Amino acid sequence: MAAGKRDIVVELGATYTEEYTWLDNTGSAVDLTGASAAWMLRYHVDDSAAAVSLSTSSGGITIVGATGKITVSISATATAALSSGFGVHDLLVTKADGTKVRLVEGKATLLQGVTR
Repeated sequence: MAAGKRDIVVELGATYTEEYTWLDNTGSAVDLTGASAAWMLRYHVDDSAAAVSLSTSSGGITIVGATGKITVSISATATAALSSGFGVHDLLVTKADGTKVRLVEGKATLLQGVTR
């Protein structure tokens, strides 16, 4: 399965939340019970360090097992620390059986707000 493409906009200084629902080819939710996930944002795909790194174990990602729902959330404090511009992101899910699937990937636009 190829990763789905999803470009995102992160407004700096505001809480960023994105919800994904993994559906199979029949439109039914994939059971993610026992799964874990990691989400990263980098300014450039070849950067050695991520600008933001979230996971189910360290925080920022929640999975609701049987519903196939994965929520990624970055605090307003964390987005305020980012530089405006562009980047790339992806979401890697590790299913309970150890299978790793890059569920989604895409470009990230990082927008500086006017109100501070």
